[in-house]
Order: sequence, then C-alpha cells, then structure tokens
Amino acid sequence: MSSEERYQKLDAAIRGGVTGAALGALFLRKRVSTAVSVVVGAALRSSYAAFNAAGAMGSNVLIKDGNALYKVHPSGKKERVKVLKQSHTIIPKRFTLE
Repeated sequence: MSSEERYQKLDAAIRGGVTGAALGALFLRKRVSTAVSVVVGAALRSSYAAFNAAGAMGSNVLIKDGNALYKVHPSGKKERVKVLKQSHTIIPKRFTLE
C-alpha cells in the first residue's frame, strides 16, 4: 500500500469518526493493547494533520513509498529523492513495556 493510499484511508477513517484506539487498531490490523493502539492512532492523526498543513502552506512534503523517499510538490508532482536500504532489524512480535 502506497503512502498516498494510507493517507486516503486515514482521511476516510477520520471523516467516518474513527479515532484514537480504534484508528490505531485499524492500522495495526491486530488486537493489541489499548495503550499501543491509542499511541498509533495519535501518531497517525498528527502526521495526517501535518501533511495537510504543509499542503495548505504550499510546502513540499517528504513521503516514503515502497523502498524510496519522495518529495511531493504542492502541484502533486512526485520527485524521487533517494532509494532507501532495506532494514534488517528484527522486531520481536511480543515485548513488555515497563
């Protein structure tokens, strides 16, 4: 799923009244703790608001799509800035927050 598609889904979810934990759970696609879902939901809403604010100011926005970083101009033109190296970091499926 491209970054643009994610933002469109996020926009549709916000318009539909999905917020906070429900929004986080939607994007995590799993049943996880409410605290994690709330944090993910807040991060998604904040990044979406920043994306819209940048667009309203006529600023360029950097987005990651696949393995590349793109600059999106106010006109909608996408310009590839850099090809990103694939991460080899292994994140455990379960961990304890202390």
